[in-house]
Amino acid sequence: MKNTFVLQEMFSNLMHVKCSNAFVKEHNLILQFCQKSINASKQDFILRVRCTWRLRDGGQIIVAPLNEEDSINKKLHILKGTILDSIEKSPGSHDLKLRFANGLYIETFSDSLMYGQWCLENPKGIQFLIGPGLSPQVVDPSETQE
Repeated sequence: MKNTFVLQEMFSNLMHVKCSNAFVKEHNLILQFCQKSINASKQDFILRVRCTWRLRDGGQIIVAPLNEEDSINKKLHILKGTILDSIEKSPGSHDLKLRFANGLYIETFSDSLMYGQWCLENPKGIQFLIGPGLSPQVVDPSETQE
């Protein structure tokens, strides 16, 4: 129950926030969101996608992880400054669909039970993780400190 509440709160706080950066690093899609200025040094939310994903514009796939990293990063640049309109999560697989105000959207596909699928971190460092497997976990650094 705590996991569901934490994720709903994080998704709610992320709505209508600008994507300040989008890139691929070490095969992970990284989306950074900032509530203040797009050029602020501290990111409010970070979404790390480790599973398969694709960026779409309507029926057209713009980029997917099979492309080369430089090519992916050039195409992901179009998300910078775009407002996130909605997030949908499928209940069983925890696949995500992120819709942006410019009509683009990112879809994720859980593709492994052995590795993490995605992780959403808020400004306080609280992380909501899916995986390994499909079990959700909440990691709160304030609860692990002595």
